[in-house]
Amino acid sequence: MRFAVLVALVAGCGRIGFGPTGDGGAGDGGDDAPGGGGGDGAMTDAAPISSMCGTTVIIDDSFTTGGTAGWMLVNTGSFNTAKINGVQRFSVNANATAGTRAAYQQTMSNDLTNTCIIAELSQASSAAMLRSYLRIGAPAKNLEIYIEAGQLWGRFTTSGGGTTGTIGPRAYNATQMRFLRIRWVAGNYQFEYGADLQSWTAFGQQGGTLVDPSPTFVEFGALAAANQTVASTVEFERILMLGP
Repeated sequence: MRFAVLVALVAGCGRIGFGPTGDGGAGDGGDDAPGGGGGDGAMTDAAPISSMCGTTVIIDDSFTTGGTAGWMLVNTGSFNTAKINGVQRFSVNANATAGTRAAYQQTMSNDLTNTCIIAELSQASSAAMLRSYLRIGAPAKNLEIYIEAGQLWGRFTTSGGGTTGTIGPRAYNATQMRFLRIRWVAGNYQFEYGADLQSWTAFGQQGGTLVDPSPTFVEFGALAAANQTVASTVEFERILMLGP
């Protein structure tokens, strides 16, 4: 794995909650609630975003080499994980219980200012309530973009995991949404998707110190949003973090 980490403190500012212009709802809902259980911001289609991120590589992992330097495996459901043919695979058991997950989490935190965090998701789960996600922060306080039940969602969690807000859903398209991105923009976090690394479509925005992720490490993986009844697989092909 190719891995580099930039360590610093993060200062947050700006609007609180999700929404196309920063508005959004917050509602009670646990980490295993379908769709996050929070408020859904009204959305209109956004124009593609052609602006690129910085050129400083903080993380670039394409899962083509051995080892897991810089990552820690979090596996609360005894899922099978493997690096196979350039992808990181998470295989979820048919009897996985709600709230369990398997994920790789950074062993150190980042200064998120002017960064982009990108996941190339080559296979989202076909199971109805199995979440394929890219997250910043721990379960108690985080930001994430994820696919669940054939829908793309954005979400924040705070208050020790007891309060969430969501934006979405949008119908998931495996080709057009192969790349998922969380981008820092003036103290807020923009959620975007794209078919490649060149053109992006805005999905929503969140900001404010109330819901700034903490700790500021990257995590990606699979989470059972409800008790599972069928086995399924999630595969990531690349994780990329760029800074100024």
